[in-house]
Amino acid sequence: MDRVERITAMEQLMDEAAAALSALDAALTAYEAARPALQQLADYYDGDWKTDFAADEAGELPKDLKRGVLSEDGLWNLLEDARSIEARMAELSKEAAPLTPNEYQHLALRTLNPALTEKDVLINGVMGLCGEAGEAIDLVKKHLAQGHALDRTQLAKELGDVAWYLAETAYAIGYDLETVLRGNIDKLRARYPEGFDADRSQHRKTDDE
Repeated sequence: MDRVERITAMEQLMDEAAAALSALDAALTAYEAARPALQQLADYYDGDWKTDFAADEAGELPKDLKRGVLSEDGLWNLLEDARSIEARMAELSKEAAPLTPNEYQHLALRTLNPALTEKDVLINGVMGLCGEAGEAIDLVKKHLAQGHALDRTQLAKELGDVAWYLAETAYAIGYDLETVLRGNIDKLRARYPEGFDADRSQHRKTDDE
């Protein structure tokens, strides 16, 4: 693809993206305006709808009355479509906004055993770090020494478990994850201001932990 073709292709993508964003903005505006109505419909379905539906079944309503809302499938499907769309928007929102270290720590700690004492949390954290790191080492050992295919999916899960215990250990000593990670970067910048340097690595100061 030459330069002109590339620019033309990018221009087309830009136009398509702009049109999609404009349509989405209009759709979201309309959806926001419709949300109170959807909530009223949901409340209606959970409340008076049953008695109105029964009245219709008994022939008590005018024959010329528009009664689409009394169709159980119609109203149910509408409300389910709304829930599905909101779930989809939530997933897209997660993709658009990457998880921050502190958000991860907050979410991870929701599964922390509340019965643990402060001391127990610290012990569980550092022991868990060692244990899950060992699980990761074992997968690599099997790959290198025993001819197993490297199970990247499982290794990623073990790294996630390491992250969980890192979050717990940081919490146990009163630190948030972002502070821990930022402190590590600051230390590395001081040690290797221009990036990794073998000489600096081999001749580190004794107090450079």
